Amino acid sequence: MCSKSRFQMLKGGRGSSKSHHAGLKMIFGILGIDPETWKKTTKPFRGVMSRDTHENIRDGQYAEIVDLIKLYELEDRIQVGKSPFSFYCPETGFNIIAKATTASRKTAKSKTKGIKDPTLIWVDELPDMEYDHFRKLSMSVRKIGADCQIICCHNTDIDENHWVRKHFYSEERTDTFYLHSTYLDNIANLNAGAVAEYEYLKVIDPELYSVEVLGGWGKKKVIRPFATQYDPKKHRKECQLQPNRTIYLSLDFNLDPFAFNLYHIWEDVEGFHLHAFDEMSIDSGSLPEAANQIRAKYGHLLHNFHITGDYNGTARSMQSPSNESNYKMLLRLLGISERQLEVKPNPRHKNSRSDCNFLFAYAEDIRIGLNCVNLERDLRTVEVDPDEKIIKSNRNKSEQQADHLDDFRYLVNSRIVQEWKGRKQNRR
Repeated sequence: MCSKSRFQMLKGGRGSSKSHHAGLKMIFGILGIDPETWKKTTKPFRGVMSRDTHENIRDGQYAEIVDLIKLYELEDRIQVGKSPFSFYCPETGFNIIAKATTASRKTAKSKTKGIKDPTLIWVDELPDMEYDHFRKLSMSVRKIGADCQIICCHNTDIDENHWVRKHFYSEERTDTFYLHSTYLDNIANLNAGAVAEYEYLKVIDPELYSVEVLGGWGKKKVIRPFATQYDPKKHRKECQLQPNRTIYLSLDFNLDPFAFNLYHIWEDVEGFHLHAFDEMSIDSGSLPEAANQIRAKYGHLLHNFHITGDYNGTARSMQSPSNESNYKMLLRLLGISERQLEVKPNPRHKNSRSDCNFLFAYAEDIRIGLNCVNLERDLRTVEVDPDEKIIKSNRNKSEQQADHLDDFRYLVNSRIVQEWKGRKQNRR
Protein backbone atom coordinates (compact mmCIF):
# COMPACT_ATOMS: atom_id res chain seq x y z
CA MET A 1 0.00 0.00 0.00
CA CYS A 2 3.04 2.31 0.07
CA SER A 3 3.31 2.55 -3.70
CA LYS A 4 3.83 6.06 -5.07
CA SER A 5 1.99 5.29 -8.33
CA ARG A 6 -0.68 7.76 -9.39
CA PHE A 7 -3.33 5.03 -9.41
CA GLN A 8 -3.70 2.10 -7.01
CA MET A 9 -6.13 -0.56 -8.23
CA LEU A 10 -7.29 -2.80 -5.37
CA LYS A 11 -9.42 -5.63 -6.72
CA GLY A 12 -10.44 -9.05 -5.52
CA GLY A 13 -13.15 -10.93 -3.72
CA ARG A 14 -15.37 -10.20 -0.78
CA GLY A 15 -13.82 -10.08 2.68
CA SER A 16 -10.38 -9.22 1.30
CA SER A 17 -10.06 -5.95 3.29
CA LYS A 18 -9.67 -3.68 0.25
CA SER A 19 -11.68 -0.88 1.87
CA HIS A 20 -9.92 -1.43 5.21
CA HIS A 21 -6.53 -0.77 3.63
CA ALA A 22 -7.74 2.32 1.76
CA GLY A 23 -9.33 3.67 4.95
CA LEU A 24 -6.10 3.14 6.86
CA LYS A 25 -4.19 5.17 4.30
CA MET A 26 -6.68 7.99 4.83
CA ILE A 27 -6.14 7.74 8.60
CA PHE A 28 -2.36 7.90 8.20
CA GLY A 29 -2.70 10.92 5.93
CA ILE A 30 -4.96 12.99 8.17
CA LEU A 31 -2.66 12.30 11.15
CA GLY A 32 0.34 13.48 9.14
CA ILE A 33 2.09 10.10 9.15
CA ASP A 34 4.03 8.68 6.21
CA PRO A 35 2.63 5.12 5.74
CA GLU A 36 5.97 3.97 4.35
CA THR A 37 8.14 5.05 7.30
CA TRP A 38 5.45 5.41 10.01
CA LYS A 39 7.06 8.76 10.84
CA LYS A 40 5.61 12.26 10.99
CA THR A 41 5.71 14.23 7.78
CA THR A 42 5.17 17.89 6.98
CA LYS A 43 3.75 17.06 3.57
CA PRO A 44 0.24 18.56 3.28
CA PHE A 45 -2.72 16.19 3.10
CA ARG A 46 -6.25 16.63 1.81
CA GLY A 47 -8.24 13.42 1.47
CA VAL A 48 -11.32 12.90 -0.67
CA MET A 49 -13.82 10.03 -0.36
CA SER A 50 -15.51 9.69 -3.72
CA ARG A 51 -18.26 7.48 -5.03
CA ASP A 52 -21.37 7.79 -7.20
CA THR A 53 -23.65 9.25 -4.49
CA HIS A 54 -23.38 10.79 -1.02
CA GLU A 55 -25.64 8.04 0.32
CA ASN A 56 -23.15 5.40 -0.80
CA ILE A 57 -20.20 7.35 0.61
CA ARG A 58 -22.03 7.54 3.94
CA ASP A 59 -22.77 3.82 3.98
CA GLY A 60 -19.34 2.81 2.70
CA GLN A 61 -16.13 4.85 3.02
CA TYR A 62 -17.39 7.20 5.72
CA ALA A 63 -18.62 4.29 7.87
CA GLU A 64 -15.31 2.45 7.31
CA ILE A 65 -13.22 5.40 8.53
CA VAL A 66 -15.53 5.97 11.51
CA ASP A 67 -15.03 2.31 12.47
CA LEU A 68 -11.25 2.64 12.13
CA ILE A 69 -11.21 5.72 14.34
CA LYS A 70 -13.08 3.79 17.03
CA LEU A 71 -10.96 0.65 16.56
CA TYR A 72 -7.71 2.51 17.07
CA GLU A 73 -9.17 4.85 19.75
CA LEU A 74 -8.51 8.03 17.79
CA GLU A 75 -11.69 9.89 18.80
CA ASP A 76 -9.65 12.49 20.71
CA ARG A 77 -7.46 13.23 17.67
CA ILE A 78 -9.86 13.11 14.72
CA GLN A 79 -13.14 15.00 14.65
CA VAL A 80 -16.01 13.31 12.80
CA GLY A 81 -18.35 15.53 10.79
CA LYS A 82 -21.83 14.22 10.13
CA SER A 83 -23.15 16.93 7.83
CA PRO A 84 -21.33 17.11 5.53
CA PHE A 85 -19.55 13.77 5.87
CA SER A 86 -16.00 14.73 6.74
CA PHE A 87 -13.08 14.32 9.15
CA TYR A 88 -10.71 16.90 10.65
CA CYS A 89 -7.52 16.58 12.67
CA PRO A 90 -6.90 19.71 14.82
CA GLU A 91 -3.22 18.90 15.48
CA THR A 92 -2.32 18.75 11.77
CA GLY A 93 -5.04 20.91 10.24
CA PHE A 94 -5.65 18.18 7.65
CA ASN A 95 -9.07 16.96 6.60
CA ILE A 96 -11.00 14.38 4.59
CA ILE A 97 -14.07 15.41 2.61
CA ALA A 98 -16.78 13.59 0.64
CA LYS A 99 -17.29 14.14 -3.08
CA ALA A 100 -20.14 12.40 -4.89
CA THR A 101 -20.14 12.35 -8.68
CA THR A 102 -23.94 12.31 -9.11
CA ALA A 103 -26.77 14.06 -7.35
CA SER A 104 -28.47 11.01 -5.85
CA ARG A 105 -29.23 7.31 -6.29
CA LYS A 106 -32.19 8.19 -8.51
CA THR A 107 -30.35 10.20 -11.15
CA ALA A 108 -27.18 9.85 -13.19
CA LYS A 109 -26.85 13.61 -13.66
CA SER A 110 -23.27 14.60 -13.03
CA LYS A 111 -22.31 17.03 -10.28
CA THR A 112 -18.55 16.50 -10.57
CA LYS A 113 -16.64 19.76 -10.35
CA GLY A 114 -13.08 20.63 -9.42
CA ILE A 115 -11.67 19.64 -6.04
CA LYS A 116 -9.20 22.06 -4.51
CA ASP A 117 -5.72 20.55 -4.05
CA PRO A 118 -6.51 16.90 -3.18
CA THR A 119 -3.55 14.70 -2.24
CA LEU A 120 -5.39 11.36 -1.89
CA ILE A 121 -8.66 10.37 -3.54
CA TRP A 122 -10.33 7.10 -2.57
CA VAL A 123 -12.90 5.78 -5.04
CA ASP A 124 -14.88 2.80 -3.76
CA GLU A 125 -16.93 0.45 -5.97
CA LEU A 126 -15.31 1.99 -9.04
CA PRO A 127 -17.51 0.19 -11.64
CA ASP A 128 -20.57 2.03 -10.26
CA MET A 129 -19.03 5.31 -11.45
CA GLU A 130 -19.42 6.39 -15.05
CA TYR A 131 -16.17 6.83 -16.97
CA ASP A 132 -16.84 10.50 -17.71
CA HIS A 133 -17.32 11.18 -14.00
CA PHE A 134 -14.10 9.33 -13.13
CA ARG A 135 -12.21 11.20 -15.84
CA LYS A 136 -13.31 14.54 -14.43
CA LEU A 137 -12.41 13.40 -10.93
CA SER A 138 -8.92 12.26 -11.96
CA MET A 139 -8.35 15.58 -13.71
CA SER A 140 -9.20 17.56 -10.55
CA VAL A 141 -5.53 18.16 -9.76
CA ARG A 142 -4.56 21.25 -11.72
CA LYS A 143 -2.05 23.00 -9.46
CA ILE A 144 1.55 22.91 -10.71
CA GLY A 145 3.63 20.55 -8.59
CA ALA A 146 0.60 18.97 -6.97
CA ASP A 147 0.96 15.28 -6.17
CA CYS A 148 -2.28 13.30 -5.86
CA GLN A 149 -2.81 9.56 -5.65
CA ILE A 150 -6.11 7.87 -6.54
CA ILE A 151 -6.96 4.59 -4.79
CA CYS A 152 -9.69 2.56 -6.53
CA CYS A 153 -11.39 -0.43 -4.90
CA HIS A 154 -13.62 -2.80 -6.82
CA ASN A 155 -14.91 -6.33 -7.18
CA THR A 156 -14.61 -8.27 -10.42
CA ASP A 157 -18.19 -9.09 -11.48
CA ILE A 158 -18.02 -6.70 -14.43
CA ASP A 159 -18.33 -7.34 -18.15
CA GLU A 160 -15.20 -7.40 -20.29
CA ASN A 161 -16.49 -4.33 -22.14
CA HIS A 162 -16.85 -2.27 -18.95
CA TRP A 163 -14.72 0.87 -19.03
CA VAL A 164 -12.80 -0.15 -15.87
CA ARG A 165 -11.47 -3.28 -17.54
CA LYS A 166 -10.69 -1.47 -20.78
CA HIS A 167 -9.07 1.53 -19.09
CA PHE A 168 -6.92 -0.25 -16.50
CA TYR A 169 -6.69 -3.95 -17.35
CA SER A 170 -6.55 -4.36 -21.14
CA GLU A 171 -2.84 -3.92 -20.52
CA GLU A 172 -0.99 -2.94 -17.36
CA ARG A 173 -0.27 0.76 -17.06
CA THR A 174 3.08 2.11 -15.92
CA ASP A 175 1.39 4.72 -13.70
CA THR A 176 -0.68 2.13 -11.83
CA PHE A 177 -0.04 -0.22 -8.90
CA TYR A 178 -2.15 -3.40 -8.99
CA LEU A 179 -3.08 -5.49 -5.95
CA HIS A 180 -5.32 -8.54 -6.01
CA SER A 181 -6.50 -9.92 -2.66
CA THR A 182 -9.04 -12.45 -1.36
CA TYR A 183 -10.49 -13.49 1.98
CA LEU A 184 -7.56 -15.92 2.29
CA ASP A 185 -5.24 -12.91 2.67
CA ASN A 186 -7.46 -11.58 5.46
CA ILE A 187 -8.63 -14.81 7.07
CA ALA A 188 -7.16 -13.97 10.48
CA ASN A 189 -9.60 -11.03 10.75
CA LEU A 190 -12.74 -12.88 9.60
CA ASN A 191 -15.16 -14.72 11.84
CA ALA A 192 -15.67 -18.44 11.37
CA GLY A 193 -19.23 -17.98 10.07
CA ALA A 194 -18.11 -15.76 7.18
CA VAL A 195 -15.34 -18.17 6.20
CA ALA A 196 -17.79 -21.09 6.31
CA GLU A 197 -20.18 -19.24 3.97
CA TYR A 198 -17.38 -18.63 1.46
CA GLU A 199 -16.34 -22.28 1.60
CA TYR A 200 -19.95 -23.47 1.24
CA LEU A 201 -20.39 -21.28 -1.84
CA LYS A 202 -17.42 -23.08 -3.38
CA VAL A 203 -19.43 -26.31 -3.17
CA ILE A 204 -22.87 -25.14 -4.29
CA ASP A 205 -21.85 -22.55 -6.93
CA PRO A 206 -18.18 -22.81 -7.99
CA GLU A 207 -18.61 -20.18 -10.72
CA LEU A 208 -20.00 -17.60 -8.32
CA TYR A 209 -17.30 -18.53 -5.77
CA SER A 210 -14.61 -17.91 -8.39
CA VAL A 211 -15.90 -14.41 -9.14
CA GLU A 212 -17.28 -13.05 -5.87
CA VAL A 213 -14.93 -14.77 -3.41
CA LEU A 214 -11.70 -15.37 -5.31
CA GLY A 215 -12.02 -12.21 -7.38
CA GLY A 216 -11.76 -13.76 -10.83
CA TRP A 217 -13.21 -11.84 -13.75
CA GLY A 218 -16.81 -12.67 -14.50
CA LYS A 219 -20.21 -11.21 -15.23
CA LYS A 220 -22.65 -10.24 -12.51
CA LYS A 221 -25.03 -13.12 -11.89
CA VAL A 222 -28.59 -12.18 -12.80
CA ILE A 223 -30.83 -13.63 -10.11
CA ARG A 224 -34.29 -12.68 -11.39
CA PRO A 225 -34.04 -11.54 -15.05
CA PHE A 226 -36.79 -9.52 -16.68
CA ALA A 227 -36.34 -11.34 -20.00
CA THR A 228 -36.35 -14.98 -18.96
CA GLN A 229 -36.97 -16.22 -22.52
CA TYR A 230 -34.32 -14.11 -24.23
CA ASP A 231 -31.52 -16.31 -25.58
CA PRO A 232 -28.55 -14.50 -27.20
CA LYS A 233 -27.64 -17.64 -29.17
CA LYS A 234 -31.11 -17.70 -30.72
CA HIS A 235 -32.12 -14.04 -30.88
CA ARG A 236 -28.89 -12.08 -31.32
CA LYS A 237 -28.53 -11.86 -35.11
CA GLU A 238 -27.59 -9.48 -37.86
CA CYS A 239 -30.45 -7.21 -38.94
CA GLN A 240 -30.59 -4.91 -41.94
CA LEU A 241 -32.57 -1.80 -42.72
CA GLN A 242 -35.28 -2.71 -45.22
CA PRO A 243 -36.19 0.63 -46.85
CA ASN A 244 -39.53 -0.54 -48.20
CA ARG A 245 -40.85 -1.71 -44.82
CA THR A 246 -42.42 0.37 -42.05
CA ILE A 247 -39.84 1.60 -39.55
CA TYR A 248 -41.12 1.44 -35.99
CA LEU A 249 -39.40 4.02 -33.77
CA SER A 250 -39.96 3.43 -30.04
CA LEU A 251 -38.77 5.99 -27.52
CA ASP A 252 -38.06 6.35 -23.83
CA PHE A 253 -38.14 9.94 -22.60
CA ASN A 254 -35.62 9.78 -19.75
CA LEU A 255 -33.66 13.01 -19.79
CA ASP A 256 -30.25 11.32 -19.59
CA PRO A 257 -30.08 9.54 -21.91
CA PHE A 258 -32.94 10.00 -24.32
CA ALA A 259 -33.05 6.46 -25.77
CA PHE A 260 -34.76 4.89 -28.76
CA ASN A 261 -34.60 1.83 -31.00
CA LEU A 262 -35.74 1.19 -34.55
CA TYR A 263 -37.55 -1.97 -35.65
CA HIS A 264 -39.16 -3.72 -38.58
CA ILE A 265 -42.28 -5.78 -37.81
CA TRP A 266 -44.22 -7.88 -40.31
CA GLU A 267 -46.07 -11.14 -40.68
CA ASP A 268 -46.05 -13.56 -43.60
CA VAL A 269 -46.40 -17.27 -44.39
CA GLU A 270 -43.19 -17.93 -42.44
CA GLY A 271 -44.58 -16.37 -39.28
CA PHE A 272 -44.19 -13.23 -37.19
CA HIS A 273 -41.00 -11.17 -37.65
CA LEU A 274 -39.60 -8.49 -35.33
CA HIS A 275 -36.13 -7.14 -36.09
CA ALA A 276 -34.44 -4.52 -33.88
CA PHE A 277 -31.91 -3.13 -36.36
CA ASP A 278 -30.65 0.15 -34.84
CA GLU A 279 -30.58 2.23 -31.65
CA MET A 280 -29.48 5.65 -30.45
CA SER A 281 -28.82 7.28 -27.08
CA ILE A 282 -28.86 11.07 -26.79
CA ASP A 283 -27.18 12.48 -23.67
CA SER A 284 -28.96 15.27 -21.76
CA GLY A 285 -32.33 14.42 -23.29
CA SER A 286 -32.27 16.89 -26.17
CA LEU A 287 -35.20 16.39 -28.54
CA PRO A 288 -33.74 18.69 -31.22
CA GLU A 289 -30.51 16.67 -31.16
CA ALA A 290 -32.49 13.42 -31.36
CA ALA A 291 -34.41 14.78 -34.35
CA ASN A 292 -31.17 15.90 -36.00
CA GLN A 293 -29.65 12.43 -35.67
CA ILE A 294 -32.79 10.72 -36.95
CA ARG A 295 -33.02 13.05 -39.94
CA ALA A 296 -29.31 12.65 -40.72
CA LYS A 297 -29.58 8.87 -40.93
CA TYR A 298 -33.18 8.25 -41.98
CA GLY A 299 -34.43 11.54 -43.40
CA HIS A 300 -35.23 9.97 -46.79
CA LEU A 301 -37.42 7.34 -45.09
CA LEU A 302 -39.42 9.45 -42.63
CA HIS A 303 -42.60 8.80 -44.62
CA ASN A 304 -42.24 5.13 -43.55
CA PHE A 305 -41.95 5.92 -39.82
CA HIS A 306 -44.43 4.75 -37.19
CA ILE A 307 -43.65 6.26 -33.77
CA THR A 308 -44.58 4.81 -30.39
CA GLY A 309 -43.09 4.80 -26.89
CA ASP A 310 -43.25 6.34 -23.45
CA TYR A 311 -46.71 7.71 -22.63
CA ASN A 312 -45.09 10.40 -20.47
CA GLY A 313 -44.07 12.09 -23.71
CA THR A 314 -47.69 13.18 -24.20
CA ALA A 315 -47.39 15.69 -21.34
CA ARG A 316 -46.46 19.30 -21.98
CA SER A 317 -42.69 19.73 -22.23
CA MET A 318 -40.46 22.48 -20.87
CA GLN A 319 -38.10 21.75 -23.79
CA SER A 320 -40.56 23.34 -26.19
CA PRO A 321 -40.91 27.16 -26.41
CA SER A 322 -44.65 26.70 -27.00
CA ASN A 323 -44.92 24.17 -24.14
CA GLU A 324 -46.10 21.46 -26.54
CA SER A 325 -45.69 17.77 -25.70
CA ASN A 326 -42.49 15.88 -26.48
CA TYR A 327 -44.27 13.88 -29.16
CA LYS A 328 -45.76 16.93 -30.89
CA MET A 329 -42.38 18.63 -30.76
CA LEU A 330 -40.67 15.56 -32.26
CA LEU A 331 -43.28 15.25 -35.02
CA ARG A 332 -42.81 18.92 -35.87
CA LEU A 333 -38.99 18.64 -35.89
CA LEU A 334 -39.17 15.58 -38.14
CA GLY A 335 -41.89 17.04 -40.34
CA ILE A 336 -44.16 14.00 -40.12
CA SER A 337 -47.89 13.56 -39.54
CA GLU A 338 -49.76 12.76 -36.33
CA ARG A 339 -51.23 9.79 -38.23
CA GLN A 340 -47.76 8.21 -37.85
CA LEU A 341 -47.97 8.35 -34.06
CA GLU A 342 -49.39 5.64 -31.76
CA VAL A 343 -49.07 6.13 -28.00
CA LYS A 344 -50.76 4.00 -25.34
CA PRO A 345 -50.56 4.22 -21.53
CA ASN A 346 -47.38 2.53 -20.31
CA PRO A 347 -47.93 -1.12 -19.36
CA ARG A 348 -47.37 -2.34 -15.81
CA HIS A 349 -44.01 -4.03 -15.39
CA LYS A 350 -45.52 -7.39 -14.50
CA ASN A 351 -47.82 -7.46 -17.54
CA SER A 352 -45.09 -6.14 -19.80
CA ARG A 353 -42.68 -8.82 -18.61
CA SER A 354 -45.22 -11.51 -19.46
CA ASP A 355 -45.82 -10.06 -22.95
CA CYS A 356 -42.11 -9.68 -23.74
CA ASN A 357 -41.31 -13.22 -22.69
CA PHE A 358 -44.28 -14.57 -24.68
CA LEU A 359 -42.84 -12.81 -27.73
CA PHE A 360 -39.38 -14.33 -27.26
CA ALA A 361 -40.82 -17.77 -26.62
CA TYR A 362 -43.31 -17.98 -29.51
CA ALA A 363 -42.41 -15.51 -32.27
CA GLU A 364 -40.99 -17.36 -35.27
CA ASP A 365 -38.36 -14.72 -36.02
CA ILE A 366 -37.35 -12.17 -33.40
CA ARG A 367 -33.90 -10.64 -33.78
CA ILE A 368 -31.88 -8.20 -31.69
CA GLY A 369 -29.43 -6.72 -34.18
CA LEU A 370 -25.70 -6.41 -33.64
CA ASN A 371 -26.03 -2.60 -33.59
CA CYS A 372 -28.40 -2.74 -30.62
CA VAL A 373 -25.78 -3.22 -27.92
CA ASN A 374 -27.69 -1.38 -25.17
CA LEU A 375 -30.96 -3.19 -25.80
CA GLU A 376 -29.13 -6.52 -25.88
CA ARG A 377 -27.39 -5.71 -22.59
CA ASP A 378 -30.69 -4.73 -20.98
CA LEU A 379 -32.31 -7.98 -22.05
CA ARG A 380 -29.46 -9.94 -20.43
CA THR A 381 -28.93 -7.96 -17.24
CA VAL A 382 -32.06 -6.07 -16.10
CA GLU A 383 -33.69 -7.69 -13.07
CA VAL A 384 -37.04 -7.49 -11.35
CA ASP A 385 -37.92 -7.56 -7.66
CA PRO A 386 -40.22 -10.18 -6.06
CA ASP A 387 -43.24 -8.16 -7.24
CA GLU A 388 -41.91 -8.28 -10.83
CA LYS A 389 -41.16 -4.57 -10.86
CA ILE A 390 -38.02 -3.57 -12.76
CA ILE A 391 -35.17 -2.66 -10.40
CA LYS A 392 -34.09 0.91 -11.17
CA SER A 393 -32.90 2.28 -7.82
CA ASN A 394 -29.39 3.22 -8.97
CA ARG A 395 -28.99 4.68 -12.45
CA ASN A 396 -25.18 4.53 -12.16
CA LYS A 397 -25.49 0.76 -12.64
CA SER A 398 -26.04 -0.05 -16.30
CA GLU A 399 -28.33 -2.95 -15.39
CA GLN A 400 -30.62 -0.56 -13.49
CA GLN A 401 -31.09 2.03 -16.23
CA ALA A 402 -33.21 -0.12 -18.55
CA ASP A 403 -33.83 2.77 -20.97
CA HIS A 404 -33.64 0.63 -24.10
CA LEU A 405 -35.56 -2.19 -22.45
CA ASP A 406 -38.29 0.35 -21.72
CA ASP A 407 -38.62 1.39 -25.34
CA PHE A 408 -38.77 -2.33 -26.27
CA ARG A 409 -41.57 -2.82 -23.72
CA TYR A 410 -43.50 0.08 -25.21
CA LEU A 411 -43.13 -1.43 -28.68
CA VAL A 412 -44.41 -4.79 -27.44
CA ASN A 413 -47.42 -2.92 -26.04
CA SER A 414 -48.21 -1.45 -29.47
CA ARG A 415 -51.21 -2.52 -31.56
CA ILE A 416 -49.34 -4.65 -34.12
CA VAL A 417 -47.59 -6.81 -31.52
CA GLN A 418 -50.63 -7.12 -29.25
CA GLU A 419 -52.84 -8.21 -32.17
CA TRP A 420 -50.30 -10.90 -33.10
CA LYS A 421 -50.15 -12.05 -29.47
CA GLY A 422 -53.96 -12.37 -29.37
CA ARG A 423 -54.02 -14.47 -32.53
CA LYS A 424 -51.13 -16.63 -31.31
CA GLN A 425 -52.79 -17.32 -27.97
CA ASN A 426 -56.05 -18.28 -29.66
CA ARG A 427 -54.23 -20.82 -31.86
CA ARG A 428 -52.41 -22.47 -28.93
